[in-house]
Amino acid sequence: MAPEQLQGREGDHRADIFAFGCVLYEMLAGRKAFDGANPLAVIAAVTNSEPPPIPALAAHPLLAHVLRRLLEKDPERRWQSIADATAELQWIRDNPAAAIETSGKTPVRRGTWRAPLGAGLLAAALLAAGALFAGRRGT
Repeated sequence: MAPEQLQGREGDHRADIFAFGCVLYEMLAGRKAFDGANPLAVIAAVTNSEPPPIPALAAHPLLAHVLRRLLEKDPERRWQSIADATAELQWIRDNPAAAIETSGKTPVRRGTWRAPLGAGLLAAALLAAGALFAGRRGT
């Protein structure tokens, strides 16, 4: 659940954007964005803390930026439409050199499997965002 819902406020489409951010984080990190030993600890993490950084995103600050905006605690500061996040993800996909240039770092190449894995995860995220957006448009 989004932080505003856990605090007893009414949720809207921005709560779904937060949920998409949680799913994207888990796809990229291989772990949940917010975890705890029990449900109360998870609620505390969602409402009070930021998810741990994903080391693999150090060379991709634009993707890290997308995650921060999706997981923004304040729904007013979160993206107001999943189309905004989708457009940003598509831009990152279409401009990989710009994403790397923004980091100011040269990417470390340790294995040839990482690029296809990252592309596959990004494609899955785009498909999920598109499905969410299409479902929202139909209702």
